[in-house]
Amino acid sequence: MSDLFEKATRMAIRFNTTAGQLTTEDLWSLPLTSTKGVSLNGIAMALYKQIKDSADIISFVDDTVNVNDELQMKFDIVKRVIEVRKAEAEDKAKAAAAKAQKEKILELIAAKRDQSLQEKTLEELEAML
Repeated sequence: MSDLFEKATRMAIRFNTTAGQLTTEDLWSLPLTSTKGVSLNGIAMALYKQIKDSADIISFVDDTVNVNDELQMKFDIVKRVIEVRKAEAEDKAKAAAAKAQKEKILELIAAKRDQSLQEKTLEELEAML
């Protein structure tokens, strides 16, 4: 996969969007989806449509299709960025859930300690001081 990004940077690949041309590096800062602006999903969908529209049928027997290599590379790059960003978001959500679970457990432990202290007699509490 790193070869793909190496090729993209060597070829100075640019992605045409409604916001202008973006570099491969710019893709990492885009949202996965957006209703108002440029998104990775929007770019991927546009590239997929271009690939489908530009596919030339070489043979009806062999089902061989010739796709523009640069378009395919752009599409593969965007798909990879989407995969990584989705994995990062999933990891972040799991970490947040684990943190929330840990905080809840700590609160319950504190509540149990308070409860056990409240059950002690005055003499036991004074002795603890």
